[in-house]
Amino acid sequence: MDGHHYISIMSNRDDGEETQGEVLRVFPVELRRVFEPLHSPRNNQQWNLKYSHTDVILKLRSPDGPSVMLEALSLVVDLDSVDFVAMPANVSTRGSMGDESSTKNENRLKTFVCWLFPEITVSNRYENQAIARERTTGYSQREQRRGIPHVTAIPMDDG
Repeated sequence: MDGHHYISIMSNRDDGEETQGEVLRVFPVELRRVFEPLHSPRNNQQWNLKYSHTDVILKLRSPDGPSVMLEALSLVVDLDSVDFVAMPANVSTRGSMGDESSTKNENRLKTFVCWLFPEITVSNRYENQAIARERTTGYSQREQRRGIPHVTAIPMDDG
C-alpha cells in the first residue's frame, strides 16, 4: 500500500477549544496469519498446522518507519483518549470502548484494519517463517525421529 493509506490517531480529549489533534500516524502493512503445530492422533508421525491468530503489522510515523504490532499502540498512546481514522476513507472508531476488555478492543481494531484496508498484504507464518498455502506432508527420517513438523517455506514476494 502507498503513503496515502494510513490510520490517523486523533486525540478525543476535550480541551475546551474543541480541536482534535493528530497524536500519531500509522501505516498498516501486513496481516500476518500465525499457525501452530497440531499433532495428528491418528498417525504418530504426522503434524498439521492449525491457524492460531492474526497479527496486524504497522509502520510508525511514515511508510518507511519502524514496524510494530497493533497491540504496541496501547504502550504508545492512551487508547481511552484517542480515535482512529482510516484514510483515505475517512472512517473513524474509538480507541477503546469503555467497558470492553483490552483483548476485545484489540480484536475490534484488527477488524477495523482488515475491513478498511482490503489491499493489505496477507501472509501465513509458522515460527516467523513464511509458509506455502499448501504444504507438503512428507518428512525426512531425522525430522520424524525428533518429532519436528515439516513446514515448506517459500520466499516472500516483495513486489
